[in-house]
Amino acid sequence: MRFFSKVFADMGDQQDLKLDFSTFSAHMRNLREILRQADEDSLVLLDEIAGSTDPQEGAALALAVLEELLRRGVTVVATTHYPQIKAWAQQTAGARNGAMEFDWERMAPTYRLIQGIPGQSWALEIARRMLLPQEVLLEAQRRLKADDVKLDALLRDAEMRRREAELEKERFEIQRRDLDKLVEKQREALAQLLAEKEAFSREKRQRLNRELQEARKRIKEILAEAEEARERRKILEARRELDSIAREGVGQALRLGEKLPLGDVRPGDLVEVLPLGQRGVLLDDPASSKGKLRVQVGKMEILVDRDSLGGVSPKEVPQPGPSPLVRVEISREDIPRELDLRGMKVEQALEELGRYLDRALLSSIEEVRIIHGHGTGALKRAVREWLLGCPWIQGFRPGGPGEGGDGATVVKVKVAGKEGPGGGDSLEVPL
Repeated sequence: MRFFSKVFADMGDQQDLKLDFSTFSAHMRNLREILRQADEDSLVLLDEIAGSTDPQEGAALALAVLEELLRRGVTVVATTHYPQIKAWAQQTAGARNGAMEFDWERMAPTYRLIQGIPGQSWALEIARRMLLPQEVLLEAQRRLKADDVKLDALLRDAEMRRREAELEKERFEIQRRDLDKLVEKQREALAQLLAEKEAFSREKRQRLNRELQEARKRIKEILAEAEEARERRKILEARRELDSIAREGVGQALRLGEKLPLGDVRPGDLVEVLPLGQRGVLLDDPASSKGKLRVQVGKMEILVDRDSLGGVSPKEVPQPGPSPLVRVEISREDIPRELDLRGMKVEQALEELGRYLDRALLSSIEEVRIIHGHGTGALKRAVREWLLGCPWIQGFRPGGPGEGGDGATVVKVKVAGKEGPGGGDSLEVPL
């Protein structure tokens, strides 16, 4: 509330036997002064306005006073037991009902102000709790007007509905807070899992690379010893040791489920980009000090971390022919701008989605649309959770009008458009 220059109050019992003022007369005297001085800068407090007289006449007088103060723009806080005034406030612009909450179970006030609904007197209920004779209570109930009984029933129903709504709101807030905590924990767990997976994969690649480097070094030493040896026994022993080293290295690579890391490859040899599962031609010398090496994959030249490259097993290298290199030709026209996953199981759909985005990344498509439909929502949730952990997209959003709405997801692929030395696009892939 704002500041007021004048405050008026009519409260309590101000009857005066010496001045021949009854309770009602004293209230009327106060109302006369309030009506004479109050304006829009005044605050008026009225306790049981126009009480202590006939209820019908008192209610009519109270309504007339309130209407006049409302017309002047005076701010008024008035208490009353008259149902006519409660009904007037419920229907009049600029007036608003309010009530002090009462706990019927404990028979005690809660001291909470509830705005928007009128209060109840609970007179008959309190009288019943105080054990007044039953015949007296029945007679009082009979004498109540039908309109008063109906209004009282409506007020009770409104109060019960308000309490139920408050309880439901509290339950909803508790559930929402619990859900927010659960979602945050899941996000943290997912981020930790992805970080651990990346660290574990990198450590495996580095350890295997070190072991194979040591094996190659030992192989060279054995070959040098074999060249110097003249005895057949030493040559056979060296050959058996070489076979053992080869079996151990290849077996370990197969157990790890990855391609062999870089060996004695040279520019122009075939290598594999491990995270993408794509093969390409190595353009830089791995013996150099560069942290990233250039690889030609189809028409795209990409920069890849040294640890993300693997040498191709000799059995997998194609036999010499008209073209000694395997070139993956993926053009922008070969890649459709949308992928329809409807009807697929979640596992199958995610595999298809990964392959599709790999191709989209290499073809420099900036934006694609994934169609998953609505259904039960399981496929849509799985696709969007998978995209949250995808490192080679810039972001995604639900489809808009004309794009399938929430039954589709629009994905923005990471693309760098600078020109490389080979005349094609040069893209640094975050591997």
